[in-house]
Amino acid sequence: MACPIRSKCLGKSAQEKKFNIIYYRPKYERNIARVNSKKGSYMKAKRQSTVEPVFLVHSLNF
Repeated sequence: MACPIRSKCLGKSAQEKKFNIIYYRPKYERNIARVNSKKGSYMKAKRQSTVEPVFLVHSLNF
C-alpha cells in the first residue's frame, strides 16, 4: 500500500526516510541549551584556549 504523502516526505531521489527518537530527549535539549548559552560559550572558549601541560612541555623541548 502506497503512502499518499510519500512524494512530499521523500522528495525525488530518496527511497526511505529515517526518524531518530532519543529516549533522553529532554536531557539532550537541556544540554544543548547549556552549551549554547552565554556561560557555555565562555567555558568552551576558555577550554579551547587552555594548553595542556603535556603538550606545553613537549613543545618547549623542540
